[in-house]
Amino acid sequence: MQDSQNELSTKTGQRTAPGRPRDPHLEARVFQTVMTLYAQGGWQSLTFEAVARDAGVGKAALYRRWPSRGALFADALQENWLTLSSTDTGSLRGDLTALAGMLFEKMSGEFGHTNFFLQADARKFPEVAEAITTYRRELIREAKAIVYRAIERRDLPVGSDASLVMDVIVGAIANHISTTPPEKKDQMIADAPEYLERLIALVMKGLNEVEPK
Repeated sequence: MQDSQNELSTKTGQRTAPGRPRDPHLEARVFQTVMTLYAQGGWQSLTFEAVARDAGVGKAALYRRWPSRGALFADALQENWLTLSSTDTGSLRGDLTALAGMLFEKMSGEFGHTNFFLQADARKFPEVAEAITTYRRELIREAKAIVYRAIERRDLPVGSDASLVMDVIVGAIANHISTTPPEKKDQMIADAPEYLERLIALVMKGLNEVEPK
C-alpha cells in the first residue's frame, strides 16, 4: 500500500513526507538559539548538540537543513543579525543617521556581543570568516549607495571613500557600546539619538575636509 502511495505521489508530482509534519517555526527557533548561544560564548559554544538541545529539535533535523555548522551560522546571521534595509532619506545626514541607528540597535540589543566575538573568531576560524562575508558585503554596499547618492547630489566630492565611512561609524559605535559599564547601559540607550547625531556630524565634517584620492 505504501509503495502504491509513493508511486502515486511521484506521478502527480507531489511528495508525501513520512512521520511528523514539518514544523513551520523550526528555522526561526533554531536561528534564535544560534544567535543566543553565539552571543554568549562565540564560535566554540556553538555546536549542533547545543543548538538541538536549546531549540528543542533533533540533530537529524538540523543536519537535513544545514550540512555544516558554518552553513547554519551563516543563515542565522543573515536572518537575525545586521541585515540592512536600504535607506534613502534624500540627504547624506539622514542616510548616515538611519544607518548608524540600525547598527546601534543591533549592537546594543539582545545579540549585541555577537559583534565582539565575530572580530576575534573570524581571524581564527575559516567558517566564521566565510559566514560574515555577506554581512560585510552588505555593509559596504549600503555605505557605497549612500556615498554615491551624496556625490550625485554634489553633497560630497567625487572619490569619497565609502569603506572609510563604515570603518568610522561601525568602529565608533562598537567602541562606545563596549566601553560603557553594564550599569549605565540603559542610560546609554536613552542617550543614543544625541550620541549618533554627534557622531554623524563628525563623520560629515571629516568627509568634507578629507581630500579624496
